[in-house]
Amino acid sequence: MLTYTADRIEPPDDNGAVGSTRLWLGEQDWIKLLERIARQAAEYRGPDRRGLSLGERPVRHARDMRCMLRLGHPGGAPGTYIVRSRNISSGGLGFIHGCFIEPGTRCSIALQAEDGFGKIIAGRVAWCRRVELEAHDVGVQFDEAIDVAPFLLDDTPTDPTPPGAA
Repeated sequence: MLTYTADRIEPPDDNGAVGSTRLWLGEQDWIKLLERIARQAAEYRGPDRRGLSLGERPVRHARDMRCMLRLGHPGGAPGTYIVRSRNISSGGLGFIHGCFIEPGTRCSIALQAEDGFGKIIAGRVAWCRRVELEAHDVGVQFDEAIDVAPFLLDDTPTDPTPPGAA
């Protein structure tokens, strides 16, 4: 079982929207969670969620970074969250979140490049699946492709998750 710590950074506003929320995992629990996701992906035998052939799929790079996620909740106030990414490609970002996010939900993600500059990228939640307790593996598809080079370290490996599984 993983150990979680939830944190509210700002108090709720007049509409009850939380300014920012984090779900913290210790480093050992983070590694266990990534291993569980990799096992689930290796066992996945379904079709590619996006319907793309192998040559059309963007290359995913394993990348652990903190990101600011702004969700537009249907019928409610938007929420801002600090999330921890697990992979990035020119077409999207995979991250861990503390609750289920309805696929199709509009969002924006603030990423900080290695040179210190940032970029805000618009997209939509493509999929969300519960991994354990409050931990959900989420995939966001960007509205427009990005150059991922500024967000990668020199030794960033390719994500081992099989195409179509995440």
